[in-house]
Amino acid sequence: MGLMDVAIADAAEFTANDNDFGVEILLTAPNEQTATVNGYATKHHLKLDASSGQVVNAKNASVVVSEANILAANPNYPVRILDQASPFYREVKMIKHLVSVADSSGVIKNYQCAENFADEALGLITLILEDYSG
Repeated sequence: MGLMDVAIADAAEFTANDNDFGVEILLTAPNEQTATVNGYATKHHLKLDASSGQVVNAKNASVVVSEANILAANPNYPVRILDQASPFYREVKMIKHLVSVADSSGVIKNYQCAENFADEALGLITLILEDYSG
């Protein structure tokens, strides 16, 4: 096992470790596939307004999960585009996936993925979330 393989495994363990930062996250794909994984979740309420440069009150929620942990939980979970005709073949695409995660008081919050950013080196995926009530 090379150093990069060790780094990928460490990143997956770091985000999933429920003794430290990891919290349980339920992912639901548009095709109804689900995966329950541990990951890192955050929510804050300040944002920089692009037009004025002022700090404004806005909810920003995100989760960070390991692709390896998602596929270990459900090998059929659609993390990447697998249509070979797509110009984005094999790119991470989790936009519109549903995300359920408990806040610090144990209340389950439901979100939809608005943006995703994949760390190609460590296999971590950051999902930028928006409120969802479906």
